[in-house]
Amino acid sequence: MLQLLWTITRLRPQLFTSFSADLHLAASSALITHALSVPDLEQEAIDRAWRNVVGLGLKSRKPEVWEAVAGVWAAVSERVDVSEDVTR
Repeated sequence: MLQLLWTITRLRPQLFTSFSADLHLAASSALITHALSVPDLEQEAIDRAWRNVVGLGLKSRKPEVWEAVAGVWAAVSERVDVSEDVTR
């Protein structure tokens, strides 16, 4: 599972802003939701990658992307304290 997360960190940023970005954001969010673990969250590159995907997903106009992003937040909040992020 860790390999999936590292693959997401290596994707070109343009992939998430292209014409089919919504599909990529929803798919990446689903992968992150199911592959994320506490040790993964402690790795800076993976932390930055999931936050980037979530940030771009929140800007999407597609409800299915929002739902996938909500899954990421649910998975992360089950593993670590996100109260600081929630208050932003």
